[in-house]
Parts: sequence; structure tokens; C-alpha cells
Amino acid sequence: MTSTSKYTTTTVVSTTNNQISNNDSRTTINNTNEDIDLESSDGMDALIIACRNLVHATLSLMYWAAAAQRELVQQGRLKPIDIPQTPDLESESQWAQGLISAARYVAVGANHLVESAQAFVTMHVSGSSQLIDAGDITLKPESLISAAQTTAGYTAQLVIACIAKADPNSQSCLGLRNAGGSVKHAADRLVRIVQMIVSKSKPAMTTTTTPVNVDKEQSETSLDNLNGRVVSSMRQVIETKSSIAAKQRELDKLHAQLKHIHQDQYRSHVQ
Repeated sequence: MTSTSKYTTTTVVSTTNNQISNNDSRTTINNTNEDIDLESSDGMDALIIACRNLVHATLSLMYWAAAAQRELVQQGRLKPIDIPQTPDLESESQWAQGLISAARYVAVGANHLVESAQAFVTMHVSGSSQLIDAGDITLKPESLISAAQTTAGYTAQLVIACIAKADPNSQSCLGLRNAGGSVKHAADRLVRIVQMIVSKSKPAMTTTTTPVNVDKEQSETSLDNLNGRVVSSMRQVIETKSSIAAKQRELDKLHAQLKHIHQDQYRSHVQ
């Protein structure tokens, strides 16, 4: 893996961080683990801060992944990927490429998270009390949850790939482990906040509203340095998971309605 490849990925994640920082100037970054006030702006401030924390954790992850890669090269445990490859180095090359792919997936997941947060928050700030048009996956809360969980999942793969060859007691490896834990913690926290916002907004979710147009040009420019196939694949994964979650929620709602119908029928027979 070349440092150029890793820093390209880091730059992409940094761009997503700038996007969400510029998305809403009403809040400040909270670097503590204190409880966030979910009552503020219907939880939107909490959501923005949680997204920022997750992106910042991802930036830290990329920093330590790059440090671990440099350390492996310096220690002779890994040959730079840009040198002429021989059969003996083929497995190392495949491992390094796998590490690059994992890093890219983490970056794309973080970018999709920012896009979903922008759409979700913009729609609320616009003054609409209704949540989401059923046909627009980007605006669904499931998209935020799926993006957060997918980012955490590929983070685990990235950490495992790094520590498989690194010294487990080295500073870079310890930093990578801690950063990976921070990403998982931030992702879990974001999921809980979104779930609480959705729970508070249940009456509004039974109706639909016109989707809010998000500045796609701004969001797409952050992906310019990533392989198009990787971006497309990750989007399909996140959007498919979002659709599954949305359908599951609808199914749960139908099950609840059926339960009430059966209960009403039982009461009428008893009377």
C-alpha cells in the first residue's frame, strides 16, 4: 500500500467532515462523552453532533491505519505496493489491496452517512413536521442507521487487517484499536439517537411529504478520488439495508395492527 493511496482516502473522509460541519452552524462540536440533549430541536442538534463525532472518529482511524502501514514498511514486514511484484510478494500485495479496499469502504460509508444526515436534518429544519417520502431512501432514518452500521462493520475489517501483520503492542496498533473502538461507539450512539428521534416522531411517520432537494454536487465531489465501482457497491449495500429496515418496520406495524384486530374480535366475542 502506498502512502498516496491511504492519504487519498483520508482526504475523502476529511471532506465529508467539512461537509457536515458546514451543514449546520447552530451547533458546536462536542468532544466529550456526556449525554446529549435529545429535546433540543427535536434531537437534530444531537444528531448533528453524533454524525460529527463519527466522522472525526473515522478520521482518527485513517490516521492510525496510515501510521500502521508506514510502520510495517519500516520494519520490513510489508513491502511497498508500488515496487515490482514477484510471486513471493503476491500475497502481500493482495493483503495491501484488501486493506485499501476496506479503507475506501469506510470512507464511502462515512460520506453516505453525511449525505443522509444532510437530507434528514434539512427536511426537519425546513419546518416540516412529517418525516420522509416513502420512495426516497436517502431521506429515511434507516439510511442513517444503515450507513453508521456499515461504516462500523468495515472499520472492524480494517482494524483486523492491520493488526494481522502489525505488532500488537506498537503505538500505531494501539492507536488503531482505540480509533476502531471510537468508531463503533460513535456509530452505536448515532443509531440510538436516530431510533429515539423516530420513536418521538411516530405519528408523523404515517404520512408523507415532498422530498427535500439536497445539493448533490457538493456531496458527490467528495467521492471523486474513490474508485467508482467501490462507491456504487457501497451505495447498493447501504440502500439495500435501508430498504430492508424500512420494510421490516412496515411489517412490524402491520403485525401490531393485526394483533389489535384480533384483540378487538376477542373482546367483541366476550361481550
